[in-house]
Amino acid sequence: MQPWVSYGFALLFVPLVAWSRDASVVVLTLSVVAITHSQWSNRSDLFKSAFSSSAAKLLCLMMLFAGLSLAWSPQFSPLPLAQASLTVILCVVLCAGVQHLPLEDIQKAIKSTVVAGLALLAVLLVERLTGGFFVGLHRNEQTTDQLFNVMNGGLVFMACISIPAMCLLRVRTGNWIWPAILIGVCFALGLSYRMDAVPVAVLAGLLSFLLIQKWGTRMAVGIIVSIGIVSVGWALLAAIWATPTLQVWFTDTIHPNWGHRIAIWGRASELIHQRILLGHGFDAARALGQTAGLTPDPAGRTSFLHPHNGMIHLWLELGGVGVSVFTAALIVAVRSVLSKSSTRFIAALVTGTFSATATIWLFSFGVWQPWWIAVMGLATAAVMIVIKLAAAVNSPQSVDL
Repeated sequence: MQPWVSYGFALLFVPLVAWSRDASVVVLTLSVVAITHSQWSNRSDLFKSAFSSSAAKLLCLMMLFAGLSLAWSPQFSPLPLAQASLTVILCVVLCAGVQHLPLEDIQKAIKSTVVAGLALLAVLLVERLTGGFFVGLHRNEQTTDQLFNVMNGGLVFMACISIPAMCLLRVRTGNWIWPAILIGVCFALGLSYRMDAVPVAVLAGLLSFLLIQKWGTRMAVGIIVSIGIVSVGWALLAAIWATPTLQVWFTDTIHPNWGHRIAIWGRASELIHQRILLGHGFDAARALGQTAGLTPDPAGRTSFLHPHNGMIHLWLELGGVGVSVFTAALIVAVRSVLSKSSTRFIAALVTGTFSATATIWLFSFGVWQPWWIAVMGLATAAVMIVIKLAAAVNSPQSVDL
């Protein structure tokens, strides 16, 4: 079987992410299998290349520290650690494989990529118009809102790859009509499902993209640094403003989910300051979050499985050590990509995707869910594919508005 056919087979599972978040792990795994078994691939060289980069080494160091932190974690959970570690490794191998993938194979797989993305959009649209008909076939007792929550994984996947998909259409078509329609559909779908983080993520990614196209690559550095500072300082900010009064205001004025989230961030910040250097240990959030009831008490404390904020989650479980290593890995990776970029288009692509993914990271999920790690890895691989295609086109029309 030709390599690009194998990639196309992996992409068949993309629409299934709308009904099962774990389908993203299937897509990631099959993509890695396709690359490692392709005719051109030397597995030894591929893995050596994958883990020779500074960013990959730092990510592995973070996972090693996470394993060591089991020694002081309130619960010993090696299986979730193994799942998260394996997913991180798969992401690193996929990105290395895409980087060395022959352009010919990438071009042959583009049609499958576009079809898979459109199929995901079609599934989300049909489920929205029918009130979750297909996902509700085996969930007869759930409300429409509960059925829509099942599809959060598909919505998040859509948001994280919206900017790469938009840029891919730009490179392939040479105009902005279809990319504009695509990003508009993504935003409208996210808005219609009432998952607040998704439309905000699409909008943040688009805004970052447009700002960089207007003011250049220096704006890219400014946006990424600003997001980084806010992310690292989120725990401190939450300790200051996540008060019971603010939690009640969000509950009554915005939505109860946001009030609940404010309470979680406040409680997590209290716990972070108890062990700010080393953290409470891997998977500690699951145990520490059960110290209060399901609804916020008068002091604002509430239970949680994870803090619904990736950076707070890192602070809570791995402390300043884990946050520092992760931040260093992110800086090295982003700097490596931007340093090789000679166009505003690529800088805008990278920063737009970073902004969209960071929005989801800061408002919705934790760190260790394998499906979420897989989505971030697939989004990174999508960015790398567009970069290679844009470089091959090598036309001013492909890089300017």
